[in-house]
Amino acid sequence: MDLGRGDRRGLADDELHRLADRWLVFLVIGVAAIVIGLLLVTDIFTAVRTLALLVGFSLLLTGIDDLSSPERFHPRWMGLLSGVAYLVAGFLAIVWPGVTLWALAVVTGVGLLVAGVVHTAGVIREHDYTGWWLVLLAGLISIAAGLMALAWPEATILVLAVLLGVRTLVFGITEVVFAMWLRGLRTGGGAAAEPGAGTSLAPG
Repeated sequence: MDLGRGDRRGLADDELHRLADRWLVFLVIGVAAIVIGLLLVTDIFTAVRTLALLVGFSLLLTGIDDLSSPERFHPRWMGLLSGVAYLVAGFLAIVWPGVTLWALAVVTGVGLLVAGVVHTAGVIREHDYTGWWLVLLAGLISIAAGLMALAWPEATILVLAVLLGVRTLVFGITEVVFAMWLRGLRTGGGAAAEPGAGTSLAPG
């Protein structure tokens, strides 16, 4: 899920600077997510296995991102819960031998739904930061994609690919924006200058 997932005005300067030291990690994750998102949106896959791998890697990237910086969530356990949900769903999508489209849709749907609810709830609880609306958008997209995957497990490969592709693109773009803001914070040194009137940007 997104800009600002839980980065709030009260986030301590030392926590912000610890995040800033890892700006390149967030940038790499964002670029990788954009590439995967574009592949999912622009290519029509005839093999469920190919789709499962791309979906799995997309979910794993988001899970790693959540778990690597739970301080962006308030409270932190929301980030851990979201990350675990993404990792479990991604792992199952990748390693499940002979996965069917129905099974892939269910696994993906549960992971997206849990994480989307966590991200959206976080924004509702705390939205006093720049870019909160992008966090909300990403959370709502995850919820919508998760519900559709669960309610329509017989969907074609194209439908599932487009849903996940759009969600992954939003995540990747917001992650890159967050990484560049952290880079600016790091190179600027000194106080943790807040972007705009709020706190920081963080993908989700």
